[in-house]
Order: sequence, then structure tokens, then C-alpha cells
Amino acid sequence: MRSMTARQVVREARQLILAEIENLKAHGEVSDKDDGDGQMRSNYMGTVFSLTPSGKYYMPWACSNVSPCPRCKGKGTLTRHTGNSAVHAVLKEYEAFLVKHMFGTYEHYWSAPDWFRKHLDLVRSFEKDQEPTMDCPNCGGVGSREAYLDELWQETIEAEASANDCYVFSGEGDPCDLFIGQDVEETEEVEA
Repeated sequence: MRSMTARQVVREARQLILAEIENLKAHGEVSDKDDGDGQMRSNYMGTVFSLTPSGKYYMPWACSNVSPCPRCKGKGTLTRHTGNSAVHAVLKEYEAFLVKHMFGTYEHYWSAPDWFRKHLDLVRSFEKDQEPTMDCPNCGGVGSREAYLDELWQETIEAEASANDCYVFSGEGDPCDLFIGQDVEETEEVEA
């Protein structure tokens, strides 16, 4: 795995999807959807082994194929030196009191008066500032830098594809294969 920053992962994932969308428009194969509800245009992108930053495929029961984050040692959290656990506990209790009062008096958060919502938001802000731990910025709280970058890559390609009326899906025979697809409108001409 080559060393990449989160920003580089996002940029490369966006570039990949935009290139694959152009490729889909030019060379996409039209077929019937599995549920029989219309047609879709799809194109093979590659395997997770060649596309993802780590080149790994994760199974739900496997955890030995990722290295722990060097910064948090795989815990996913770091101790905040500016946080105060006693103050955090008091603010948490006060927030619980305010929420209980709010739901006893108002239907929901947005029906409460502005002054009350601002006060609750301020308490939540102070509470967050006093948390004794924080998510590790190196691994995003996942505990592994490579798993975090793969997760970020996956989220980026799905969001970028969705923004362009497309979607990314795995292959039927091999879940490691990734495809990009787009629904074909009924009014659209389909070449046979």
C-alpha cells in the first residue's frame, strides 16, 4: 500500500468515478435489471484489489489483515489533554436535564424557543470541548489507517456516483468486482 493522505484518496476516487461515468456513457452495456423493473447501463470498473487504496477486501469476521493505526495503536481514540472528565460529566447531566425539560414542555427541538435551542446548543458545544477522548485523526476512529482510507474511498465513489445519477455495485459471481451502473430511462433510445 502506498502512503496517501485522505485528501489524495478523495481526489483520486472522484477522478476515477468521473472517468468511469464517461466510459459508461460511451461503452456501457445495457441489460435488464435483476428485479425486472426496467433496464440499466453498466460497465466493469475493476477489482477492489486494484482500485482501493489498500488493495484489500474486508470480511466481517476477519480483523487480522489490517495493521493498527500507529498513532492510537488501534484503539481509534486519543486522550485529549484539554478535556476535563469531571466538567464533561456535569455538562452531560445538565444536557440530559435540558432535553428532559424540553420534551416535557415542547413537542420537539424545533418547536422550542430560539433562546432555549441556543442554550442547549451552547451546552453541547462546551460538552464536546471537555470530552476526555477524541477520535484519532489519523484513522478517523476506525483503528486502522488503511481501513479508514478504504472506507473514505468507498464513501467518496458512492457519493460522487450518486451525484451523477449513477451507482456502484459488486459483481454477482465475485463480490470483489466493482461495476458502475445507471438506470436507462424508458424514453432513451437503446441500441440493440
